Amino acid sequence: MLTPMPTEGRICHRNSGNSLYSDGWLIGEPLRGIKSMQPVNGFFLFRLGSIANLFGMVDGILLSTYEPVFQTSTQLITQFEEQEQNRRHLPDAISRAMTLRLMLQYCIGLARNEPATLVQIKLRMAIAHSLNAFQTALEQDLGKAHTFILEEKRGFAPKVLLNSVGDVILPKALPWLSHFTLTNLQAASAALVFDHFTSSGFLTMRAVEDTARRYYELVTGKPTTEDKPLGGRTFVTLGQIVWKFKNETLPAFAKAKTKTGKLGLIVPLLDTLCEMYRNPLSHPEIVTLDEDDAIEVFQTGIDVIVKMIRDVMAGGDHFHQIWHQYDFVWGVRTGDAKG
Repeated sequence: MLTPMPTEGRICHRNSGNSLYSDGWLIGEPLRGIKSMQPVNGFFLFRLGSIANLFGMVDGILLSTYEPVFQTSTQLITQFEEQEQNRRHLPDAISRAMTLRLMLQYCIGLARNEPATLVQIKLRMAIAHSLNAFQTALEQDLGKAHTFILEEKRGFAPKVLLNSVGDVILPKALPWLSHFTLTNLQAASAALVFDHFTSSGFLTMRAVEDTARRYYELVTGKPTTEDKPLGGRTFVTLGQIVWKFKNETLPAFAKAKTKTGKLGLIVPLLDTLCEMYRNPLSHPEIVTLDEDDAIEVFQTGIDVIVKMIRDVMAGGDHFHQIWHQYDFVWGVRTGDAKG
């Protein structure tokens, strides 16, 4: 039987846009940024379940009595057939749906042309058999997909977490984010919605560390990478960056009485994240993060990233050099190089 599915949350499947209330489609197009994930239209599946009313036909009743049921069922099946996504992902169900629709259209014509026609067991069983075949094919096609019902995470909508992490980032800061940072934040938010909490924290901190390296280079003018003599490259870690800020950069600025913008707010945040998450997440023996931990690091990570971007946008005497003529790709470049 076709059973109405719950419409709470966001229903998606992993296998291989539209509004949740778009008519006809069950399997949507792949979500942007997550090619193996596609939305499932639970509301239309709920509506499609109404064709199960065809099983309630009774012999000896005027066929025209069931014309409203035939009409509604035909419209739903036609909508289902016409969606290209369904034809691509649900081929067997589409084939069975066409057979059922043709039978129902025949019944509609018969009821109109011969109003005295009664429901007979042969016709009723033919409709029931065709409906069963459609339901079985649809169940098998949908059964090939791993289906999840995604829920909000402390106010973050599943759709945003899956493919629109930019919606939770300050709009004017977005153009300044590196591709690496944005990619990792998107992956972190997607991991969060699927309850992969430790992965989400790790990916968030990769984004924080990447932005912190750029920020450190702009403040100090010193590189955060070094080529190895035998090939390859080493990177300054987030912990090393925080240490250098606390023990070298800030004391030097204080001695020179240099205004530091938001640097004094950013370093403690980086230090906290480093101590609570980055160092532990770097070692496999540390316990995994729970949901609250993952959400906290996600929110705090985005907050400190945006603070670094806004500090750069504002400029100040604490920067050794600003965007223009800087040799890494990190979004928009403005201003003139200093010193």
